[in-house]
Amino acid sequence: MYENIEKIYRERLLSQKPILQENDIQLQYILKYLSDNKNINILDAGCGNGNYAFYLSGFGYKNILAVDLFNNIETETFDYYQSSINQLPFDDKQFDFIYSNSVIYYLDKPEEGIKEFSRVLKKDGILFFTAHTKYSLFTIWRIFKRDILKLKSMEHLQGVKFYSASYYKDILEKNGFKIILQTGYETSFFIYPFYYKVTRFFDKFFNIELPFPKNKIDTKSNIIKSEISYHSVFVARKVDD
Repeated sequence: MYENIEKIYRERLLSQKPILQENDIQLQYILKYLSDNKNINILDAGCGNGNYAFYLSGFGYKNILAVDLFNNIETETFDYYQSSINQLPFDDKQFDFIYSNSVIYYLDKPEEGIKEFSRVLKKDGILFFTAHTKYSLFTIWRIFKRDILKLKSMEHLQGVKFYSASYYKDILEKNGFKIILQTGYETSFFIYPFYYKVTRFFDKFFNIELPFPKNKIDTKSNIIKSEISYHSVFVARKVDD
């Protein structure tokens, strides 16, 4: 399955210029929980075309390492390694902050990824990740488009299993993490997809990038939103060595 994911994302992502809008909600969460110390060690776990790593580097962070399945990301901005997130090529307790945007559910066993994050994260280090969740209407619609309609746009999810937010909470706590935040973003099943299609239309046919509306990120846990949103959100601190 990983070979198929690499092929699909190579075609989609590596041909795209790594541009990130300032109001990107995952970026806002990263900046919220990222230390102001520009010398901390940061891991981008599943970097895609590197847009988040490029942005943070431009923000002044000096020690950014990134991993993904591709073998041809060329950059002098951050250090890149070809690796899956469940077999990280790093020493124990190397990082202060790890972020992993919409990647963990690609693993056959997501707990293997969480174990690796715990291994390479320093004590009191922070992990931020997002994921599609099992009981979200967005996920049910994804599965329908993938398995029934067999749309090409869903081919990157072939073979993927989805898990509940409570599952992620359990494996985090099992692997030495304390949950700081459990929530989700984009809860409207109708408004978000519609606006997303509008932005893609203007970008494709008129080369106009419409900004996504600014989202006020949650700073208090919302268990319901973590299960039903477009993406669940977890922020956790490593408390056990």
